[in-house]
Amino acid sequence: MRILNLLLISVLFTSFFADSVLTQSKQEKRRIEKSTRLIIEGDNFFRQKNYRDAIRKYSEAIATLSTNPYAYFSKGYCHYNLGELDQAIIDLSTALEQGYRPLDVYTIRWQAYFWRKDYDLAIKDLQSALQIQPSNAYFNLALGDIYRAKQDFRNALQYYKKAAELDNQNPDIYFFIAVCNNQLGDYASQREAATEALKRGTKYRAESWVYIGQAAQLLRKYAEAAEAYKKAIQEKSDISKEVYFNLAEVYRLLNRFNDSIDILKRGLALYPDDGNFYVNLSWVYSLADRHEDAVAAAQRAIQMLPNEHMGYTNLCRAYNDLKQFNKAIEACNNALKIKQNDGETFFYLARAHDFLGNREQADSFYQKAVLGLVEFTKNNPAYSDGFYLLGNAYLAVNERSKAIEAYKKSIEIAPNFAKARYNLGYAYLISGNKQLAREQYEALLNIDQNLAARLLEVINKR
Repeated sequence: MRILNLLLISVLFTSFFADSVLTQSKQEKRRIEKSTRLIIEGDNFFRQKNYRDAIRKYSEAIATLSTNPYAYFSKGYCHYNLGELDQAIIDLSTALEQGYRPLDVYTIRWQAYFWRKDYDLAIKDLQSALQIQPSNAYFNLALGDIYRAKQDFRNALQYYKKAAELDNQNPDIYFFIAVCNNQLGDYASQREAATEALKRGTKYRAESWVYIGQAAQLLRKYAEAAEAYKKAIQEKSDISKEVYFNLAEVYRLLNRFNDSIDILKRGLALYPDDGNFYVNLSWVYSLADRHEDAVAAAQRAIQMLPNEHMGYTNLCRAYNDLKQFNKAIEACNNALKIKQNDGETFFYLARAHDFLGNREQADSFYQKAVLGLVEFTKNNPAYSDGFYLLGNAYLAVNERSKAIEAYKKSIEIAPNFAKARYNLGYAYLISGNKQLAREQYEALLNIDQNLAARLLEVINKR
């Protein structure tokens, strides 16, 4: 009987277990069916871009069936679309842990990390994605964007170039290659990439012209730079005030002072609250020998930028040119209150005292001008006007060989700088080298015939 009882118990247990399994199986099936219905409803809301209601349905699906990778992924995607990045990352990560397709998760999650500025985690996702699809242009482009955001332009350039190899239909990649080359100081490659971007139809047309202009300017291809900046402004007139300043500077380097003045005025019309336009106008007016206009522009610069020294410095320069030396001294002293030891200001101050016959004071200020301008040119080695002023200061203290070298450097940067060529010719002449003085006269004939005639007159008197 004991054996029979045990057998009966075993049969009964097996029967109960089978009923339990069947019951659980039916319950699981009902949960799956309910979860599926909720997911379908959520998907419908998702397609309508009603992400909030979609989240509600996906959440109900997850509550019904906790191991639900698709629901977690879709819910995370909704949170991403709503800008709820933290929750998006949590849900997408859960989807990945539950076995959802890694590539789909990485494609969304890296973006959430990116917008949260978790760049290293975004990079990790994209590198994982590239292990799955190594020839995917999108992932390479995205890595380029992230490294650019991190200001790691060398790595960004590497991934942009790879993206360009894989997708030659995306013209904007070449624009970003130009951006990276700019940051790496490779201006020839910057120019080449920006040109390629335009050829291929980039949407960054104005910006590409700016990069071409900037590269050409730094490569001392000034005529090309001027055309590029002009096209940038034609594409987008309000692209940036810096483009107007750059174009004005290129025109100055080409000795096209009236064009420089005109573009500064156009920029001023767009940016009337920026006193730096008046600072630059005053300076170029002086170079164009429009001294009254230079005074007026400098005065406006001072009104708008009373705590900046350059308005006062340019006013001093203009008053010197008008032979109003006491006013020049006052303006220079005001500039020096703001920026002590400014070489340019000391030079104009020295000139004013020199013309007034205050030779001892003039000599002292000329020496300070030399010191200040040596420092300035060291810090601004590509600025032609700095070397021109340094040459003037050296000439004033009778250091002719140093003056000649400074003028030559100025002309190396700006071959059409007529005043620098005139002064170089004069420096050669008083140093006893009439032949080299004549060479500057001949060069001036193609730049500024009036200055050429004045230099020839001085040469012939020797």
